[in-house]
Amino acid sequence: MRKTLVVDWLDLYGGAEKVIAVLYEELKFEEIWCLIDIMSQSEKNRLFGTPNVTIKQTSLRIFGKRFRFIFPLFPFFLEQIKVDSKSEIIVSSSHTATKGINKTSDSQIHICYIQQRNLMYVWEDYERKLFFKKLAFLLRPALKLIEKKDYQLAQNPDFMIANSRFVQNWLKKRYNRESYLVYPPVDIEGFQFNAIKEDYYVTVGRFAIKKRFDLIIKAFNHLGKRLIVIGDGELNTELRLMASSNIEFTGFLPSDEVAEVISKAKGFVFAALEDFGIAPVEAQACGTPVICLGQGGTAETVQHKETGYLFHEQSVVSICDAVVEFEKLVFDPYTIRKNAERFSVARFKVEIQDVINKAINNR
Repeated sequence: MRKTLVVDWLDLYGGAEKVIAVLYEELKFEEIWCLIDIMSQSEKNRLFGTPNVTIKQTSLRIFGKRFRFIFPLFPFFLEQIKVDSKSEIIVSSSHTATKGINKTSDSQIHICYIQQRNLMYVWEDYERKLFFKKLAFLLRPALKLIEKKDYQLAQNPDFMIANSRFVQNWLKKRYNRESYLVYPPVDIEGFQFNAIKEDYYVTVGRFAIKKRFDLIIKAFNHLGKRLIVIGDGELNTELRLMASSNIEFTGFLPSDEVAEVISKAKGFVFAALEDFGIAPVEAQACGTPVICLGQGGTAETVQHKETGYLFHEQSVVSICDAVVEFEKLVFDPYTIRKNAERFSVARFKVEIQDVINKAINNR
């Protein structure tokens, strides 16, 4: 059965790309499309496991790294994606637009894996304010038109798959679409288990506004406890300047070193509202308990007071209170590891194949 993969774009290797890598490995696509490909060859080799992959892309490529600035025109470029009519299965990976591709044959089945709430900066008030700064209210009429078009595009897939119950509920609310639930694949085996913990906390990620590293740093300034911060990004200088001497920044580290630091930590701290959130699951794979927001995907992957501690507001006070309560608890690293195994790569492959089979049988 011939299959085509369609993704929004290829630029950096992140959480969505980890999912795409497993989809490619499992489903063996004969054709791959994206709106634009600006990913380095080395990262594409990592993504697909081979340099011998042909990527088809649209004329959006002429905008290079600035392509995101013309996101209202993405539907126009979607029209340029012409899936081979011989493909029987189309799998799209969508965090923005590719759910909206058109089939080239009525016999084709389009299954869309939703990586996150699509166009969050259009649909969600908080995200909109972050993306458009103080101009969001002026753009509201235009954003309403984009919402309407995005809703229309979301009706194109025959079947949708959500990456969390949080996203599943969002799809119903925003697009009035039912969906299957298949949690993303997490490389559990790539993170070493360690039952012996040291007296420090750790947080990892890209230093972007929505990740809320500022709250974590302010909380640990107040607590005075040792915190290791792994990562880099646009807020690097700002975050370093606000940190007290008990907070250590490492910059980016190789994945094996990241795993080692996490595996020895007393706790992994995470303050972002994520649709799924791979990092907290990776921490649990190390047997390390997680202190995180009890909203979004992390509310589904962390078991309160068993594999971590959930706080319910993105605030310095909530994080401080959570750390204090966390330290009153005793965690079993083996129980934490077992919880992480619910999100393994092997499980994902089985569930994706099951959904595809159901889609074929229910067509």
